[in-house]
Amino acid sequence: MYKGIMACPPKTCWLLCTGPLTNAALLLGAHGTELCEHLAGLCFMGGAVAIGNNNSSSEFNIAADPDAAKIVIESWGPKLERLVMVPLDVTFTALTTTKIRNEIKAINSPLSRTVYELLQHCIDRYADQAELTALGDMFQGQCELHDACAVFYIWRPDLFEGRKMRVDVETASAFCYGTTCCDIYGRRQGNRKTVKNVFVTEKIDVTKFWESVVTSIK
Repeated sequence: MYKGIMACPPKTCWLLCTGPLTNAALLLGAHGTELCEHLAGLCFMGGAVAIGNNNSSSEFNIAADPDAAKIVIESWGPKLERLVMVPLDVTFTALTTTKIRNEIKAINSPLSRTVYELLQHCIDRYADQAELTALGDMFQGQCELHDACAVFYIWRPDLFEGRKMRVDVETASAFCYGTTCCDIYGRRQGNRKTVKNVFVTEKIDVTKFWESVVTSIK
């Protein structure tokens, strides 16, 4: 990862994370100062401002390794040129429709058929598994596409809305382990000065997102 990033011209390369932040924390721990000066930014799909999917408040990618997330977000967030969080609050809005799935299916290529089947499998799981019924009800028979939203941010940041805020990762609570605590009001507790460390996306142009997904598959 280090060699690949440093081989790019300065401030042109993004590090994209679509899973737990373990490798990113190790990378920054070894080469952080140099990489912060070189990277255009780090964008990760993960976390949640409001509703989690691992438990009531935490998101899966962060909850899988909260300590790594804490290192990346709290230690390196203020030092990176740009640290961008694409949380569930955004990806939960990137829902398919029957029309979109049929458009994907109609492309009739090996890739399009695979994507269609994966989306349909997700919908079927929401309907068949009791622990996922609440998500199925919330999405009204549709399914979301999480990681592609983080890719889309790097490509088209102009189609997102968001703001920079203080984000901390909970690593002590038995109930909220792995929660991204987003200080949306700027009222951080304690005497330390609040340092806004993450640009948290809050809205995506869903129509243009899906248009881009379909075009990319074509």
